[in-house]
Amino acid sequence: MSTTIIRKPGGDQMNVLASQVNVMATAANSSADAAASSAGNAATSAGQAEIFANAASVSAGVPLWVSGTNYVVSPTPSVVADPNDFRTYRRRVAGAGSIVPSLDPTNWQVISAGAYPLLHVRDEKPSGTGGGAAFLDATQTRTLNTVKTNSIPGASLSASQISLPAGRYRIHGRAPALLGGRMQAFLWNVTDSSYALRGSSELAASGASSASTICGELEISTTKVFSLRHYTASPSSDTTALGGPVSSGLGEVYSELFVEKVS
Repeated sequence: MSTTIIRKPGGDQMNVLASQVNVMATAANSSADAAASSAGNAATSAGQAEIFANAASVSAGVPLWVSGTNYVVSPTPSVVADPNDFRTYRRRVAGAGSIVPSLDPTNWQVISAGAYPLLHVRDEKPSGTGGGAAFLDATQTRTLNTVKTNSIPGASLSASQISLPAGRYRIHGRAPALLGGRMQAFLWNVTDSSYALRGSSELAASGASSASTICGELEISTTKVFSLRHYTASPSSDTTALGGPVSSGLGEVYSELFVEKVS
């Protein structure tokens, strides 16, 4: 019969083991503290980002709420910034009051920081359909046939023209081309027969698609009508001149306008 002898660790070995356990415990605690600190820093950064974003809405032109002021919901709802949290709020019910918007959900609806009423329109075509032909040294109206979003009271789309009520607007747009040569898009003021905004100067060489983009702000005192116009230097009867189809089966998208009502 064989006998197994189990030796107990001596005092020095016990001390070494205890020391190693203490080191491991200290390291674990340090890792836990670091994780907690990182989480706290992340939460602080997120909170500061929200504060900065909310404050930015005020600097962007959103007026501060004033007690006793009469606010409206028609034709365009009043939009204000709460002086306590600097968040942006839209009026639900016409009238005045003495309670700040953040504490008055009955009369005010919070709007996400930086979010404004939006009109988004674009040119949608069946899969495999091109954007249209291009003209020689001429400006033509780009098709806008679909409303994707419209939260601006009084705004509308009809016959490739958008109607906007009085206010200040931030506008982004694009007009693509595949065979138009030198080109540039414009926001055309149909009501006043004038160019409101100019797009970027671009070159659409054969086989290389490009797009002229519009980015700017404008303010109108009365309702006006606008369209997206596109200058092309080179003619092409090819129906893909103003945008080549992808033919994915999901439909084609060409010209677009994003209109934000900032005040």
